[in-house]
Amino acid sequence: AEDREGFYTFRWQYQDSLSPEVRVFVMRDWIATIETNFGNIVADIYPDVAPNHVLNFLSLVRKGFYSNGRFYRVIAGFMMQGGNPKEAGKVPNVAAEFNERKHLAGTLSMARTDAPNSASSEFFICFAAAPHLDRAYTVFGGVVEGMEVVQSVEKEKTDHSPCAGCGKTLPAQPTQHCGSHHEDKPVRDVIIKSITLSVRKK
Repeated sequence: AEDREGFYTFRWQYQDSLSPEVRVFVMRDWIATIETNFGNIVADIYPDVAPNHVLNFLSLVRKGFYSNGRFYRVIAGFMMQGGNPKEAGKVPNVAAEFNERKHLAGTLSMARTDAPNSASSEFFICFAAAPHLDRAYTVFGGVVEGMEVVQSVEKEKTDHSPCAGCGKTLPAQPTQHCGSHHEDKPVRDVIIKSITLSVRKK
């Protein structure tokens, strides 16, 4: 059952001998479909490298946490960040699970503050490789279908042309990163209609 997914610890005994403890992680082979007003994005999830982040993500999806959320930050050449910012503070943090999965185009990774263990519900999808994030942010999934949808979001104009914070205009790439004061909010809302789970067909 879905509510029984997670870690199990067991050991066995034969006569006077007792085995060491064995810890296993049990989960169905889930695929997540992110339905947006730009189209659907289908992603694998990686419980093998980020089990607690995956359990947290699945729990939020099942509660409908992301429904009617937004990809509210778009930086061309970098990533699109989304979630439900108004409710994010109500979700407990998850301890970092930095791993060897690289941040490549289509990677799903958890957003956080400067504190390593501050990820909770916000996540981002990379537009391109971002090696400076490797082993510093928790990768927990990757796009397997709908990369063209991700690329269409990347092309969206944001409030960064000109930037409301510094007045700087970047005509070549309106969503290019220029500092820490901006929002990089898309002019057109990028809505997360829902996220649904399905078991991978064998």
